[in-house]
Amino acid sequence: MFLQGIPETMPDEHYRPINIHGILNLSFFIAFAAILIILGVSFLLRVKKQEDEAAKRIKIAFGLFGVLYGICRIFFILMFQDFTNPAQNYDLFANIAYSFGMLGLTSIIWAIEKVKYETRYFFLTGLAITIITTAGIVLNLLGMAVIRELILIIIMSGTPVAGFFIIILYIQVIRLSSGEVRKKALYSLIGFLIMVVGITMDGQFFLAIETIPIWFKMDVVPLFCIVGYLMFAINQL
Repeated sequence: MFLQGIPETMPDEHYRPINIHGILNLSFFIAFAAILIILGVSFLLRVKKQEDEAAKRIKIAFGLFGVLYGICRIFFILMFQDFTNPAQNYDLFANIAYSFGMLGLTSIIWAIEKVKYETRYFFLTGLAITIITTAGIVLNLLGMAVIRELILIIIMSGTPVAGFFIIILYIQVIRLSSGEVRKKALYSLIGFLIMVVGITMDGQFFLAIETIPIWFKMDVVPLFCIVGYLMFAINQL
């Protein structure tokens, strides 16, 4: 949920309905989190087999992204399914999820930028956003006087910026490369865009549009995330 804001409390029940659509939606997103973590671990296990330093860096980055964003999705699932203390736990789970999500995005930026450009500008920007966001979250959880809206602004502006960096870096790789490298980069970019579309459509603004059929919101949108990530990651294995 790169583009999803955090409401004040748990949304109304209709946001994740307890019916066949809600069950399918939950099942799909559990599957999405599992796929992320499984493929992430697979990437990390392959690192030692790579002799080329650039290939190692790519494997590490995709591995970290899978594991970290998988954890992010788990906390988003908890965020919408925990009804024991919705107001308090919603914020807690959402904040943790966003931190893991930003770390996952930053790992991809780190690898592509370092391997292809030998620079760190995008990476350092993403890392700074992650550190600021995480620091604000920690202070809030400790009960210190940190403005909640400021953290939301950082999150909602920082995560799309990180995603935009990844798109720009991939476009540059496609433009400057040829052969198998270009082909893999193109597939990864298309997959990333599909995943971003799915994640964006899972946000509260899209789900609040009443004219969009519930079956599309609940049953189809998660498939964008799953298919997009598989395209993004599998050709790099």
